[in-house]
Amino acid sequence: MRKAKEALKIVRSDATLIAYPNSGEEWSHDIGWHGSKSASRGDACLEWHQEGARLIGGCCRVGPADIEAFAQSLRGRNLILS
Repeated sequence: MRKAKEALKIVRSDATLIAYPNSGEEWSHDIGWHGSKSASRGDACLEWHQEGARLIGGCCRVGPADIEAFAQSLRGRNLILS
C-alpha cells in the first residue's frame, strides 16, 4: 500500500487512474507470502485520490475490512470526482 502514492505521482495523466495495491506483503514461490501486512490505512486512499486515483480498491490479501476502512475514510467528504 505504501508504494501506491509514489506510483500515482509517476503516472500522472489524463487517463482515469486506479489505486489497487496489495497488502504490502511479498510473494515468493519458495516460501509463499512473507513480510508484514500494512495496517489497514483508510487515510491512504485520501492520498491516492489527491494523486489522481478515481477507482480505489485492493488486490492480493486486501480484504473486506481494508476496503471498508477505505470507504469509511472517503464517506462524507466533498471529493472532486473528475
